[in-house]
Amino acid sequence: MIAEIKVSGIKVNARIGVSEEERSQPQELVIDAVFTNDISKAARSGDISETVDYTQVAEIVSAAASSGEYKLVETLAHKICRQMLTMSKIKTVRLKIVKRPEALKGVAENVSLQLGPLSRSDI
Repeated sequence: MIAEIKVSGIKVNARIGVSEEERSQPQELVIDAVFTNDISKAARSGDISETVDYTQVAEIVSAAASSGEYKLVETLAHKICRQMLTMSKIKTVRLKIVKRPEALKGVAENVSLQLGPLSRSDI
C-alpha cells in the first residue's frame, strides 16, 4: 500500500542567493517535502520503525539548508532530495522551496521552485 505523505511549511534559514551580498545573511525559506513509501507494515503494526519518521525528514531538510551556502535554490533542492532518498523507506520525493528575495520586494511576493518526483535512479 503506497502512500504519499507531505510535511508542509518546514521553516529553515539558509545562506542563499546569486550575489555574495545576498548570501551574507541567512534568509528564511519555507519548504514542503512530499514523499512516497509503502505503509503496509506500519498500517498493520502501528510500529514507527516500519514507516518514515516525519521528524527525521524535517531534520534532513533543516540540516541541508543550514550547511553551507547556495547560489541557486535548484542546488539546495537537489541536495535535499538526494539526502531524503538515502532513507531506505522513501521511494520518491517532491520538494517545493519558497523564497522571498529582497531584490523582488514590492515586485513579487515570492519565488518558488518545485522539483520532482525524483527516485534514487534520478539522483
